[in-house]
Amino acid sequence: MDTNSPLSAVRPIERRFLRLKGPDATRYLQGMLTADVAKASAAASEAGRPAGGRAYLLDAKGKAKSEIVFLCLSKEEILLSLPAAQADGAATALDAYIIADDVQLEVLGEAPYATIYRVPDSPFASIPTLAPNVPDAKDRLAVVAEEAWGLRVRRTDFGDHDEEWWVRDASQIPRHEGLDDAAWASLRIARGVAEWGPDLGTDSLVLEFPVQDAISFHKGCYIGQEVVARATYRGKMTRGLCRFTASASLEVGYVHAENEPDKPVGKLTTVEGNKGLGLLRFAPLDAGSKLVQIRADGGRTLIENVEVLLGRE
Repeated sequence: MDTNSPLSAVRPIERRFLRLKGPDATRYLQGMLTADVAKASAAASEAGRPAGGRAYLLDAKGKAKSEIVFLCLSKEEILLSLPAAQADGAATALDAYIIADDVQLEVLGEAPYATIYRVPDSPFASIPTLAPNVPDAKDRLAVVAEEAWGLRVRRTDFGDHDEEWWVRDASQIPRHEGLDDAAWASLRIARGVAEWGPDLGTDSLVLEFPVQDAISFHKGCYIGQEVVARATYRGKMTRGLCRFTASASLEVGYVHAENEPDKPVGKLTTVEGNKGLGLLRFAPLDAGSKLVQIRADGGRTLIENVEVLLGRE
């Protein structure tokens, strides 16, 4: 590891931790999260080091309660990294389903890791991915890479080198340059990466976003699976995440079909300059309608190009 060469893309993020311990920890989370927790737990036991991946905690309607990165330390101890604002709500949701399970859930006030980073372009070799249970499985689980300063945990949003760094000793990590808000927004827009908070939240249907790597379509039941399965096998979503390019600077806010200025058809949630990310109903695209953003001063910004970032048939 070269600690002298600065990294070009490192972003501190505010995360909190939950811990589940007990003989039923793996079985319990397998029935709660979208990812194949049991597979990661078995891999951790076999490899003798942590394994995990990205997942979502959904409600019964298939809407996201939180994005989660989970780490199986063993079959009986699992750590969850969550957006800071979602930790208490996710803990309440998880605790509500613990009835006869031999598992204890704890919100960690003092996290075992001091700092969390998003690293879209890691200089390290790719973290080994666990082989899927079936050939067409999309869930991306991995054995965690351990460093002297902490752990490198696969994320997958930006590709094979997208990681969370769980840092025990910040003084030992590679020298890095942080991404400011504008640079982070530009990078996410360019790569089509939605972020919890600005782009998706507790009112979001998870399949409206390109997060299939965090969903196992072949494991047993979990909360929200029926909705996910129906939408998946139906083969067509009516709206989804898109990337927008406009004739001038964009703003966070609604998008309209040019011939229907009083009825929004989408909303920009992340913008930087004349580019942005946001949700859009696909019907106006299918009809060939021109899209505009109506500014506060009454002027219109023409959307010149729309790229659908969610695969649809």
